Amino acid sequence: MRILDYMERLQTLTRLLKKEHTGSLTQMARNMGVHRLTAYNYMNELRAMGAEIEYDNERNTYYFKKSFDIQLKIKI
Repeated sequence: MRILDYMERLQTLTRLLKKEHTGSLTQMARNMGVHRLTAYNYMNELRAMGAEIEYDNERNTYYFKKSFDIQLKIKI
């Protein structure tokens, strides 16, 4: 079940980044239901997958610098 939680959180983070409505790292972690460091690690996971993530101080949000999408597939 943990892998499904991980995938769901990656999807939630991706959705927040696309909407450019994450808030600060602390707010983003709260919205995802994880610790601040965990949210940071999820962003690093997306970066490792090729996502370019930036932060805008004026709008107080993280966002994708370039278009990015992930597809999660499960085969049983």
